[in-house]
Amino acid sequence: MSFSRQSPVSIFGTGSDLYYTFAEKYLKIYMLFVFFQNIQPVTVTYFSAIDNPKEGLLVSLSRQGLFLIPLLIILPKYMGIHGVLIASPISDTLAFIVSVSMVLISFKRFNSEKKV
Repeated sequence: MSFSRQSPVSIFGTGSDLYYTFAEKYLKIYMLFVFFQNIQPVTVTYFSAIDNPKEGLLVSLSRQGLFLIPLLIILPKYMGIHGVLIASPISDTLAFIVSVSMVLISFKRFNSEKKV
């Protein structure tokens, strides 16, 4: 992914080559894990549909509330601007893990109730 002066990045601002280099680096990092964001709304809907709103709320709050905000506070202290850049992909990954784990636990619970 390489950006020129005519790129979509120029919608958000203009600047030196450093601006475009930073935008390219950030977009590569951010887009690396963006597909993990899709599972969270589906999981929240699933838990609402099976009448487990507490689990849905936990999943809903996990990305920003439990992971992203603390990572945005902690990582820049140790990694500078790179910590800000990687906080979002890390929180997406952690929220994905929480979502999938909770759904798998829910499936196991349904299977065990079905056998009884």
